[in-house]
Amino acid sequence: MIASLLAGPAPIPEDEDEAERLDAEPEHDLLGFTAAPHEGRAVVLFDTEQSPYDAWSLVHRSAQRAGVSGLPACFRGYSLADVSTDKRRAYLAAEMERAHQECSGIHSVFIDGVADLCKSPNDDIEAFALVEHLAQLAIAYACPIIVVLHENPSGLETGKTRGHLGTQLERKAESNLRIAKDGKSGASMIFSERCRHACISRDNALRFAWSVSDGMHMTVEAETKESRTETARQTEQPECQAVFAGHLGEISYTELKQRIMEQAHVSERSAKRRIKHWQTIGLINQVAMGIYLRS
Repeated sequence: MIASLLAGPAPIPEDEDEAERLDAEPEHDLLGFTAAPHEGRAVVLFDTEQSPYDAWSLVHRSAQRAGVSGLPACFRGYSLADVSTDKRRAYLAAEMERAHQECSGIHSVFIDGVADLCKSPNDDIEAFALVEHLAQLAIAYACPIIVVLHENPSGLETGKTRGHLGTQLERKAESNLRIAKDGKSGASMIFSERCRHACISRDNALRFAWSVSDGMHMTVEAETKESRTETARQTEQPECQAVFAGHLGEISYTELKQRIMEQAHVSERSAKRRIKHWQTIGLINQVAMGIYLRS
């Protein structure tokens, strides 16, 4: 789950040119996300989970995704996997104060993962205090704090996140985004079930999958009824061609069924289902009662 503790709405562009620029289609694959320009304000990343190399790799891929050769001076990223829990909390507050002063404000803060800022996500007192602290920081510096928290393995369907920390974040966050696997395509989906303003349904989820050639995750289109039909048509086409090999024109239901049984080595019942399926996906047409023609 990705939760956002937001101090207030993003400023509305004052001129039409700026509004059109923000609404323009991005040149690079940003997985469906856009943001207002940082304008020199600090972008802070705390990575508490990964090794320094993996944390750097994530930032490096982000730069590649944006199509830039380097990161702006206002980006401030830290790997804190080897830092104690108490120090992480203190470092966050200190860095936000320093970033605000040195960069004339903070654009956004990312914490991956927020559970490492408390000793136990199941301790309600500690968890509530951490969420309260993050909300206070977001309000004090007028910036969103985007945090990452894993879901419970047993809560994949409901989206239940870890402990009292997850429950309190869901209550207090402006937006709760979930990342889950699509069981059919294997793509990862980003959607929202609990937001203060606009939710993103599973049907309208943003989808992405790892691309070996690009070396990063890339957006994939949602599978539609038409695309599923086309995929099925291409898959079944070779067998249909083999069944109709040497036959021109119309064919009776009985002969078609027999040809399928012999060609595909299936039972009569399976052959009947095959005829119905081929008709549904448009490989054959019924031109009269009990008479078929290959499309």
